[in-house]
Amino acid sequence: MGEMARVDAYMGKIVAGRTWPDDSENGLRLNEYEVYGICDLIGIGRCPASFLDGNVDSAEVAQWADSGVELAGDERRLLLKVVGRNILHKTEIGGVRILDLTDVSDPAGHITEEVDRLKGSLVQGGATQPVEGFLACAFVPHQPNRPGQEVLLSLKQDPAFGPCVVVGIGGTLTEWYGQTGLSTLIFPAEGLGRQTVRTSLSTHPLLKILCAPSRLYEQGPFPLDDLVDAVMGLAELGRHCGPAGPSVWTLEELEINPAVASDGRLVALDGVGLVSRRKWVVGHRPVNRIDALLRPRSAVVMGVSAKSANPGRIILGNLLKSEGIDPSRLYVVHHREKEIDGVRCVPAVEDLPEKCDLAVVAIPAQGALDAITALVENDRTESIILIPGGFAETGETSLAVAIEDTLARGHARRQGGPVMVGGNRQPG
Repeated sequence: MGEMARVDAYMGKIVAGRTWPDDSENGLRLNEYEVYGICDLIGIGRCPASFLDGNVDSAEVAQWADSGVELAGDERRLLLKVVGRNILHKTEIGGVRILDLTDVSDPAGHITEEVDRLKGSLVQGGATQPVEGFLACAFVPHQPNRPGQEVLLSLKQDPAFGPCVVVGIGGTLTEWYGQTGLSTLIFPAEGLGRQTVRTSLSTHPLLKILCAPSRLYEQGPFPLDDLVDAVMGLAELGRHCGPAGPSVWTLEELEINPAVASDGRLVALDGVGLVSRRKWVVGHRPVNRIDALLRPRSAVVMGVSAKSANPGRIILGNLLKSEGIDPSRLYVVHHREKEIDGVRCVPAVEDLPEKCDLAVVAIPAQGALDAITALVENDRTESIILIPGGFAETGETSLAVAIEDTLARGHARRQGGPVMVGGNRQPG
């Protein structure tokens, strides 16, 4: 049986016997131990662990406790966790316990007693979601909360780009580093090659701390090949279990956070996921236009004031200072002016002398729709950044839908249409 066939069989085993939610609204959430099983199938190292079903008899509990003693090993330490696919904050409800078995005469009996105590703690902690069982986990040596020692690995099914793999700074530092806007790399799974992943990880200004020598580390904490293998494994999984993939299942998301550097290898410690039977048509994937968005060589700004420092004028000034754009390939659409801040103006989108890599639309509400429509219909840009303004204030939510429809019409054409970011919208 092939690797992906084993994944299909494993998904079926997870779902078997469970009440399946409404396919149109929900999928089935995967618990931590089920994510471990997927890690095993795609070759990602994970924490050694043993699962205790909450409905088994005393003999099976005793057998599980013996396996917990083995997991504790020479360190004589063990981590107990509650398992429930809808329990998202285990620690807050008392669902995590660290056991020290060093001076315990009956370690298996002690583990069993601690499970009973853990059940009581859950009641006192106000647990409201169903408890499926308990997980005994070996201690994995690592250095938490230190830059470069923890990584986030994620698979997401993007409606525009299909399956995408995300690599980022993991652990408790994820949100903190996320504020920089530089803490993640996103790889579209389709057509992804190992060399692309290797180069991206080893040269990224922040993420290279994971795998390259630095002032903190003589050698990167994670072997580069481990990270590349993990990304490629998730990419294959995403393609197979994607909305357009051959699997009956759609793995809508899978997040491993953190995976840690331990004794020179990558080890997943925690994870969540969502599986469903939903299938949908993946639209045009304008991956080739992302480079134009991130590294434009030509640009046009719409919404520049000739008299005041409005957002469009400020953006124009920033583009003039950028190293990547030749000022002779920077334009402003303005119906009266011939030049603003030394930049050539044209009266309308169709008068632009070239198709620009980037168009910045700093026009509120209805004007933004008109501008984007002109850019798409005249095929004058590879990418668009929309500076939001006036949508929420006027209640014109239909404008956002109209912009989406305009982009979709562009994507349906042979040339593909531009990608766009704006507000909370991802490139698409």
